[in-house]
Amino acid sequence: MPRGGTGHPAVDHAASGMRHVSGYHPKNGPDLDHFLGALPDALFAEIAKHLYHLADRAQSEWPLNPEVINELRQGAQHIVSVGEAYRQVYETWRQSHADDIRRWENPRPGEPIMNVPG
Repeated sequence: MPRGGTGHPAVDHAASGMRHVSGYHPKNGPDLDHFLGALPDALFAEIAKHLYHLADRAQSEWPLNPEVINELRQGAQHIVSVGEAYRQVYETWRQSHADDIRRWENPRPGEPIMNVPG
């Protein structure tokens, strides 16, 4: 695999998009809440959907044996499982920061919106 990419444009393009995820910096608590809440469906479910579609196309258009198609589908199912794990991350965030969330949903003048030790 070449340094700095796979050498395959479709995979490199997807990897480029992931750099936006790993480089994300929240502007504030509500922005972070929106980001964490979007990960399960907007990111992982979307990735899995495209990988399932790839498996379907591969089955009908490419000369692959059935066990390869099954592995492609199983890989997509693993991505669905990762999305479920990130759904739990979001729930943990909401529970762990419930006081902070209440602050920005119902702010009082002069009160900080996050109660995280520095």
